[in-house]
Amino acid sequence: MNRWHLVCTLIIQLPFAAQLQAQEPSPILLWPAGAPGSEKQTAPVSVRATDQCDHVVSSVDHPSITPHLPIAEGNTGAGDNRVRKMY
Repeated sequence: MNRWHLVCTLIIQLPFAAQLQAQEPSPILLWPAGAPGSEKQTAPVSVRATDQCDHVVSSVDHPSITPHLPIAEGNTGAGDNRVRKMY
């Protein structure tokens, strides 16, 4: 394989590699039909900040979680148990 062929192959594959890594993970609905007791929910989801900079989310009728998994090359299975300060 000559150098020109290698360079062309890398240039062609680069956008696809960037697209795979940039994909947003899909949220997983905790209750696909809506949270129990929220069948008559009509208010939109609202988010407000308190004086202590906490965010309060209310009127959530379809709660979900979004997994953010490591890329395959960095996934050792060891996990990360370090405690991080959030402030």
